[in-house]
Amino acid sequence: MFVTTKKQNLKLFSTGFFGTKLKSWNTFEEVLKSGHKDSVTIRTLAGGGGFCFYDCHIYEVENIISKCALPKELFYFNESAPDEHIVLQGEYYNKIINISGKTYDGTFTHSFHKLKMRDALRISQRTCYGLSAKTLIKDYMSESSWSDFECLLDLYPDHVLELSIYGCNIGDIQGRNAIVWEVRSY
Repeated sequence: MFVTTKKQNLKLFSTGFFGTKLKSWNTFEEVLKSGHKDSVTIRTLAGGGGFCFYDCHIYEVENIISKCALPKELFYFNESAPDEHIVLQGEYYNKIINISGKTYDGTFTHSFHKLKMRDALRISQRTCYGLSAKTLIKDYMSESSWSDFECLLDLYPDHVLELSIYGCNIGDIQGRNAIVWEVRSY
């Protein structure tokens, strides 16, 4: 199965197909009905899902959305991630992937910075390959998270897996310390 769109990825992620996940909602009304009072991340499917608003207080959400001038159905939400606990994050290129004429095989571009992934990779991106890449990821993941990750590697050759690993348990499945945010071939 190939994940070819952001919308398809969102459906798999929100149903827990990639493993543990943070609380998530399809609409702001769902956030309010849930009683969630902490900050949220606002994401959009517009333009392939290129922008996010992180750590937004509930009272700021409607104002942020209105400034974007996009239909409400393009937005979705999740509880804010505890970035202060990040130990490793990045993108793992699974198997052989041809992107713009370049081939990647077991490449892991990553950062140890405790920032949002885009910022962390922009500031301090490192790369490792093959067995070194898998060993690095495995060394930081709990046994349960590693088992979940291996299943995704088997299911999704020729995909990029975007992940964050934390120094604490995280998400809705007990004993996990890593979240796979995206699995994509787009």
